This record gives sequence, C-alpha cells and structure tokens, in this order.
Amino acid sequence: MNPYENCPGFDTEHFHLRLVAMDDAEDLMVCYGDRQAWPIFNADHCTSDFRYTELSEMRECIRFWLECYAVNDFVRWSVIDRAMGKAIGTIEMFDAPGGNGVMRLDLASAYETEALTGELFDLALARFYEFFTMDGIAAKVVFEAAERRSAVLARGFVREGAADFYVCRRA
Repeated sequence: MNPYENCPGFDTEHFHLRLVAMDDAEDLMVCYGDRQAWPIFNADHCTSDFRYTELSEMRECIRFWLECYAVNDFVRWSVIDRAMGKAIGTIEMFDAPGGNGVMRLDLASAYETEALTGELFDLALARFYEFFTMDGIAAKVVFEAAERRSAVLARGFVREGAADFYVCRRA
C-alpha cells in the first residue's frame, strides 16, 4: 500500500491519526507553541525548528508539510485527541537511506507520558511497516524526554548510531 496515494488513518484508544490538514493549524498551536514541548522535537535536517508563536507560522509549516507529502518526501499525520476532537501533535514517517525509517513525534507537553507516547509507538510498530520499506523505525529521544525514553525502551528500541536515536528493528 502506498501512503502517498491514499494516506491511511489510524485509531488507538486515545488518538485518531489522519493526514495533517490546514484546518489543524489553530489546534496544533497547543503543541508547536508549547515551550515545554520544544526541547523534545526532532528538527534534525529540517527547514524549521517547529517553535511557533504565531498562527501564520503554523499555517506555513502545514503548507510545507503538504507540499512534501505531494512529492512523496514524508507523511505527516495529525494526532487527534479522540475525547476532545482536537489535534494535539503530529507524527511524521519516511523511509530514510540506510534501511531505517525515521519517525518524528511531536506532542503537546501534557501528552508526553510513557503511556500515551507508548500507545503511539505501539501503533507505529504494528502498522507503519505496511506502508514503508524500512527495516526498522528510528526515533530521536533527547535526554529531557524521560517518559518517552521509558516508552521506547519498553518496546525494544535500542540506542544506536547518532546520539539520542533509538531504533527498533522489524521482527
């Protein structure tokens, strides 16, 4: 299945994932305007640091993400809190050179718990291999992200290569 032809949506207990949309801009400011969340973002090799204080910046970012999706660079899903019906973050996934896919997970700091980040990593491990050709999923987990680190370690991710990157190989 090609996620660039028909972007799949996913549901977990607490979240619904679907392709990011321009209408998500106001909601996503709860994440990208959250100064406590900023240190956890993975902006490596990106054109932005994803630290936004203006709605216009968020809209421009979403426009860029959708342009990249249109040329098959990466998929960026909005993470919707199912109870509130609002976007509280995003997940990006793409096949990277060297066999691993890279997963970027940006969440509002209130959602940065072992249980909730673990729920999203469980989804990625269970479903993303259907859509990408990767041998493993790599995720950046900085020192400040203790809850996220616990979540990835509990799921079999190991620190590998570059500092702060954890990889879980396809079983």
